[in-house]
Amino acid sequence: MIFRAAYILQNGPALNLAGMLAQEGHVMAMAGCSEPSLDASDLDYTREVLQPHLQATDRPTLMACLFGDPAARALGYPPRGLSHRAGLALALSDASHCKENSISPFDHRG
Repeated sequence: MIFRAAYILQNGPALNLAGMLAQEGHVMAMAGCSEPSLDASDLDYTREVLQPHLQATDRPTLMACLFGDPAARALGYPPRGLSHRAGLALALSDASHCKENSISPFDHRG
């Protein structure tokens, strides 16, 4: 929780999917998380599926893209063809890679 608060103070609130991916990836990486995770091919697939939705702000898209089809279905939202917690896994993978290389994976601004 402290990493999220610090991130928001430094970068402002997430305004869209790209911002949420950047924020949550950073938070999980700073907390030393290793899960959720996906294999390389599922990460590539997830990146491809999420790309057209990075500016999305609507709840059905955000929930499906961050938490995957199981969560989307449970909430009555349309599935996107994503694994459980796929967007969060991608965010963590990218943030961990970027943390090692001191670069930012997503533009956090709207």
